[in-house]
Amino acid sequence: MLDFSEVSKDNVLPTTIPTGDYRIVPVKVAEKDTASGEGRYIRITFEVMDGEYEGFQLSDLWCLQHTKPDTAKWAKQRFNKYLAASDINIKQAEDVLDIPVMAHIFLETDLSKCFRDEPESQIKRYFAPADGLKDPVVPAKPDF
Repeated sequence: MLDFSEVSKDNVLPTTIPTGDYRIVPVKVAEKDTASGEGRYIRITFEVMDGEYEGFQLSDLWCLQHTKPDTAKWAKQRFNKYLAASDINIKQAEDVLDIPVMAHIFLETDLSKCFRDEPESQIKRYFAPADGLKDPVVPAKPDF
C-alpha cells in the first residue's frame, strides 16, 4: 500500500514566483537541435535554492549555433554573461551542473512576451554577489 502521509494538495509549488533576486542552481542541462533545424541550443533548468520559493524550477536557453549569425552572436553574449556570473569555464554542457549563481527573475505578465498563454517567471540577468552566494535570498515585493 502506498504511503500518502508526505503528499498533500497544499504542497504544490507555485507556477510563478515574484520578481526578485534569487540564488539558483542548475539541476538539468540538455543540448538539442532547434525545431526548425537551423541551429542547436543548450537549455539549463535551474532550481531556487532558498527561501519561500525553494524548489521552484525555471529554464533558460541559448541558441549557440544557428544559420543566422546574429541569433548565435546574441545567444553567445548572454551565455558568456551567465558563465562569468557563475565563475566557470566549460568544456561540456554538464560542467554547469550544481554551480550556484544569482539571478534576477522577472514575473512577466504581458502574455505577448510569454512562451505559454499565462504569466511566467523569466530569468532576466545573472550575477555573482560579493558574499559568495552564502546569504539566504529575500525576494522583492511583487510588482503587480
